Amino acid sequence: MKNKTAFTILTILVLSFLLYLSGGIFVHHGSAKNSESIAADIDLLKQMEAKTPTDFSSRKIESFSGDLTEEQEKIIAMKDDSFDNSEMTKWFEDVIILGDSIVEGGSAYEWLTPSNFSSKIGISVCTAEEQIDAAINASPSLLFMCFGVNDIENYGSQVDGFISDYREAITKIQGATPNTVIYVNAIFPPQDGVQDRLPFYGYLDEYNTELEALCQELGVTFIDSGFILRELPELYDADGIHPVSAFYPLWFNYLADMAGLKDNE
Repeated sequence: MKNKTAFTILTILVLSFLLYLSGGIFVHHGSAKNSESIAADIDLLKQMEAKTPTDFSSRKIESFSGDLTEEQEKIIAMKDDSFDNSEMTKWFEDVIILGDSIVEGGSAYEWLTPSNFSSKIGISVCTAEEQIDAAINASPSLLFMCFGVNDIENYGSQVDGFISDYREAITKIQGATPNTVIYVNAIFPPQDGVQDRLPFYGYLDEYNTELEALCQELGVTFIDSGFILRELPELYDADGIHPVSAFYPLWFNYLADMAGLKDNE
């Protein structure tokens, strides 16, 4: 394993040096990648180099400030653990996770059962009527909502529009199934450098601040799980936005901790 790691690091260094000689700079984030991922990164680099400074926003995502809580440190310490799907399935027995492609990844990687998810790739909170209705019809004891990966691009600087639509979604659920306890997940941060090609992420902090305020207003719980990706950037997929499979058991463990789902073990 050490020889393989050393070989991978050497390969990356050689690629970096060759790109430097040709006038480019190759920045690698996360764990060792296969040749297809490296080729995709190089292609992305070329796209970024072709952009002019006016393509980028001057707004920058603030780094995570403050120490991790005890619960968060515990989650990070679990990064190399093996996980039992059956145990997590018990925690989420009467729980639905509602959202976009971030949530859909949890279903695709089969960390929980299909009935735990009401999600679809590409949706925003304002286009999720079908998924919201499905969650309402299931009337779970607990519902996690996770939107934003598409919304922040669609709404851009119009944060108020996003909050208004999120308010409408939450109040609809509260009115239809009042016994369902609702948790709202913060919009996940992208990997360092992604904002250079997707400048709308410069509004991320504003989105999450307003989303947290909305949760306080409506009496639902706000959860910021972004620390997992900030602390473990190797869990980003090649696009620097979506997580890989290994992210999900950490996220689901944190959600279970925050919602007290493990208390009945």
